[in-house]
Amino acid sequence: MIPLHFTTLLLVGLAQLDIVAAQKGCGKAQESAVKNMRFRISYTSSTMDTIAVSAWSGGGGPRRAIPSNAASGPFSGREYGGGDRHTIYGTRAYGSGYPYGADNANSVAGRPFPYGVWPISWGPSYLGGGEYFSASSSNNGGDLDLDFLRPGGPVGVVKLAPDTSHWNGVDANEVYEMIGDRESLMFMMADLVDWCHAQPQLIRRFNPSAASNNTQPQPENVLQYYRASSFAIAYSGYNNTFALGSSNPTTSQSFADSSPLPSQIANSAFLQCINSTIANALPIADSVDTKEKGITSGAIIGIVFGSFVGSLLIYLIGTLAWASIAEWRENRAESIPMVDQETIERIVQEVIQEENDQHGKKEDENEDTASSTHKKAENTVYV
Repeated sequence: MIPLHFTTLLLVGLAQLDIVAAQKGCGKAQESAVKNMRFRISYTSSTMDTIAVSAWSGGGGPRRAIPSNAASGPFSGREYGGGDRHTIYGTRAYGSGYPYGADNANSVAGRPFPYGVWPISWGPSYLGGGEYFSASSSNNGGDLDLDFLRPGGPVGVVKLAPDTSHWNGVDANEVYEMIGDRESLMFMMADLVDWCHAQPQLIRRFNPSAASNNTQPQPENVLQYYRASSFAIAYSGYNNTFALGSSNPTTSQSFADSSPLPSQIANSAFLQCINSTIANALPIADSVDTKEKGITSGAIIGIVFGSFVGSLLIYLIGTLAWASIAEWRENRAESIPMVDQETIERIVQEVIQEENDQHGKKEDENEDTASSTHKKAENTVYV
């Protein structure tokens, strides 16, 4: 049996292609599958401090703290960020997959957000997940709709059915379900269609509040949690008795503590392809660097001041340049000597006289030539 929890993640696209190609039925991934996807989140409305959550990102970097004020929402004071791709796997236990902050094994309440997003919730009474589930949360005397605040959008669920024309020996009834925020689900659905030949499906709203709701996956159906229990895959034919509420579950249960997988999916190449692709591509909080830091108030003031000073300098330079051009044109006009009418008439008369003299000289030359020719004719003797 090949375990779902791989100990080593390959983050490079070509390496991922090798993994997928190695699984039976996984063909060459389409180029569109490796296009990056990103959304931004902010844990405060009082600053422009945001963090990017990106697909294929390595994550990591320093942790940050949500400001402790009313404008920061219901989770002020908690840490977020710092989780990297190598720690993205959890187990089949809700509350697993935390690289830090999982001090209380009996509840996810009060925990940090290592990957920038909140854990999914199975309702108000399951392992402390109620604070991420309620339709509204009291904050500063008012109500906040958590669906509008959740990073990545409301929690949804989508089916993962195999395209059997690309999978030999995979039953068409081998259908899994992904649970997570809307943005992550939309990206992973498109990615798995390309990487693992899953059939495209529409996302529906996730609502596990009714225990008898057979249309929604339940905690005992989960095969694998990822990203600090903010994302999961489930299978309706799996019943993990250790995850049931009546069994007093804890978030620290290992794979060995879980019920074994059904034989029909225990060695499924389709499931292994889904598992490895999610682990490598699922959007996580980026490492904070100079390119991702928000614009500070000082930077904004500098930009505004610089724009004003720059505009003023351009205006002054333009004004000085125009004044210089006008002065140059005026000086140039003054430097050109003015010729009076008498001088012009004198110059014209001189030109006319010169032309007449030239014409008279030419006529004299013609007369001399004619006289010489006449004399030669008189002296000619005809025989």
